[in-house]
Amino acid sequence: MTVSSGRTLAEVLRSHERWLEGVQTALRAILDRESLNGLALPALNLRDAVLRGAALLDSDLSGSDFSSAVIDAADFERAILTNSDFSGHRSPRLALHSRGCRPAC
Repeated sequence: MTVSSGRTLAEVLRSHERWLEGVQTALRAILDRESLNGLALPALNLRDAVLRGAALLDSDLSGSDFSSAVIDAADFERAILTNSDFSGHRSPRLALHSRGCRPAC
């Protein structure tokens, strides 16, 4: 799957992992207005990522790390968020109509 930056989602996620490790040439994941609906993406590490207006409807994001992420107007409707971590997230407008989200949401 290709995102609006022209890179594949896998490339964006790999680069974000490297960015979290402090690699200076790596890039933070910025998933503005991306449609990730219906994808199976369990155990993602999107700590400190930016998700503005992203659509994640019906996606399996169980066990994912969204801690300290910037989440604005992202739609997680019917997403599976079992054991996902949203601690410390910055979310002026977060719609969590999902299955299995812990109270930390």
